[in-house]
Amino acid sequence: MRRRRVLAGIGAVGVASLAGCMELLEEGVESEAQPAAVDAAVVDDHGYDRVGTEDYTIDETVEVGGESRDVTVTSWGTTYSKDAADLTLHDESEADQFEDEVADLLGQEGAGFAAISTPSESIAGQELNPVGRMDDAELIDEFNDEVVDGEVHGIDHADEHEVAVLGESTTANEFDAIAETDEGEEFPIRIVLTEVDHEDDIVLGVGVYPDGTDELETILELTEHVDHPVEPDD
Repeated sequence: MRRRRVLAGIGAVGVASLAGCMELLEEGVESEAQPAAVDAAVVDDHGYDRVGTEDYTIDETVEVGGESRDVTVTSWGTTYSKDAADLTLHDESEADQFEDEVADLLGQEGAGFAAISTPSESIAGQELNPVGRMDDAELIDEFNDEVVDGEVHGIDHADEHEVAVLGESTTANEFDAIAETDEGEEFPIRIVLTEVDHEDDIVLGVGVYPDGTDELETILELTEHVDHPVEPDD
């Protein structure tokens, strides 16, 4: 996943204050997050499987001291999946049709969760990482591919829930949305997004599950058991 944007007006005064994993190079700036993951016991207890952990890069060009510099931001995502057959429906009579539709629309074939970490770094008070400047809808779009095999649209805020993540009380925002396949088929979903700052990184919990299932409390439980930092293979 690669995005390129141009930021202007970052003065040279902030160059000396770079911190964390960021390096100011002759060619540009590099910053890498530390991976995040959900406690393995909690994952197992709720019937999820770990899909894997991978890194990906966002590229930018910034102006530093009147000169353009490339910025390379490396983020990490650890993803989990739960089979459609293991989800509890509000109406069990629709189970067979539901499983077929979910398998067609969601890459995780049921519900999915991603623990995402991305570096938070700034020069002269200007956040370099575009993720740090995104609102919830933009974050969902940015990390679409982490949890849904298809495009998400029609995002509408539905509710919010207080959670504790990495020792911080914060809000998990719940959204109604539509997942659309390449063939144009649509399926209503719920998305739960949580964001905290931790050890120089922005840590996100993103849960996605089909509308009409009782998966919300499980997603909140996974969110509250995100660990950071972890080794990539933990």
